Amino acid sequence: MLSAVITALVFIVMLLLVASFLVGASRERRRHLRSLAEQAQECSQPSDLQVTAILQLQDGTVIGVKKTRSPFVFSLPASWYRRRRTLVSVGLLLMLSLTLFLQSGLADGAMQGIKQEFALLNIKQHTSAYDLSTSSLPLDGTASSRIIRVDSADRGQYNSDYQWRVWSYASCSGIAMEEVMNAYGRHFIAADVLQVEANLGVWDVYSGLTGGENSIAEAANYFGFKAVPNPPRTLQALIYVANKGSNTLSVVDKATRGVMTVGVGSNPTGVAVSTDGSTVYVANSLGASLSVLNALTNTVVNTIPLIGSFPVAVALVPGSPVITVNIDMPGVINLRSEGTLPVAILSTANFDATRVNPETITLAGAPVKMKPNHTLMWSLEDVNGDGRLDLVVHIDKEKLQLSASETKAVLEGQTYPDVNNIVTSIRGSATVKIVP
Repeated sequence: MLSAVITALVFIVMLLLVASFLVGASRERRRHLRSLAEQAQECSQPSDLQVTAILQLQDGTVIGVKKTRSPFVFSLPASWYRRRRTLVSVGLLLMLSLTLFLQSGLADGAMQGIKQEFALLNIKQHTSAYDLSTSSLPLDGTASSRIIRVDSADRGQYNSDYQWRVWSYASCSGIAMEEVMNAYGRHFIAADVLQVEANLGVWDVYSGLTGGENSIAEAANYFGFKAVPNPPRTLQALIYVANKGSNTLSVVDKATRGVMTVGVGSNPTGVAVSTDGSTVYVANSLGASLSVLNALTNTVVNTIPLIGSFPVAVALVPGSPVITVNIDMPGVINLRSEGTLPVAILSTANFDATRVNPETITLAGAPVKMKPNHTLMWSLEDVNGDGRLDLVVHIDKEKLQLSASETKAVLEGQTYPDVNNIVTSIRGSATVKIVP
């Protein structure tokens, strides 16, 4: 759009310049023709009849002499007109070149670069108040200093033209793992990693990597790297930075100095974290909304519109009410067994379990299992036969953060917003026996 507008403006300027040259040339041409006509008229008179002086007589006596002036003739050499035509032609070619330059998209690229420079300056201004110790990154001698960026469209990253044409569009996971493993002295290409991920069933050309961190850990373990999916994080180990220039939230891990970027609302300016570290709230000033994130998965689970309000900060009131719920689940958990762990949140006369948002539920830090079609595994059933629908979720057993000595599993979650856009936290627990 910007390219089209600028092109139109340049075209208008070009027309004005060309019109100016043409009008000027036409005027000079008319003057030249007029001067030639006057010269021809004078030359047609005999030289002996040329008037050189006018005598003023009175009664036959000369009383004065008035000399005549030769008529002024404005004339330009023919070379001047050739230069004028050359100048007009050069101006026309210059305007056409500028038009083609803009239409080819080169100008948009340059303007995009300027825009990015301003955005970078904006981010630096808003993150300068946080001591992220970025001056020491990457540390000399570490794998971080040896990482080499890889272009996913590079033909050399694939074993065949087919892989290059098809796999490159979904190669992000392979490229990322290749960069990290090669920093430790390996010599992989993207196709090596993608082929292993495909064999493990955690990657395909249509969806890319499936299964999140567990799939990354599984592929990394195949290559001899130990990866821990969803490592436990505490509130003290993370820094949350609202990037109002890019409508994102940066999650900075103090230990690894890694940064994850999460898209939130328009112009985020304020961040607050719940006391238990499970939920992050972001105030979107221009979006007139509040983004609610699951701190475990760093995903937006809810967006609360704030009609007539443009929030710039978030404050959590201590002692916010948490509803204690009854849950029904197996009393013995075998951490070595595969599959999911069914957990039922029971409805009562004072609580409707169907109002609980499955996306916010965690049991001992583990979220609800995701199906291959990227939907959560949950259903509404009357588990205890009391005539009320209960919420049954299937927890991803591999992500449970339980040790063999623990005897209690705690479930946490939130309800959907009510008519007043209020979200209520829930909490339940059950006695369990862990089989390591």
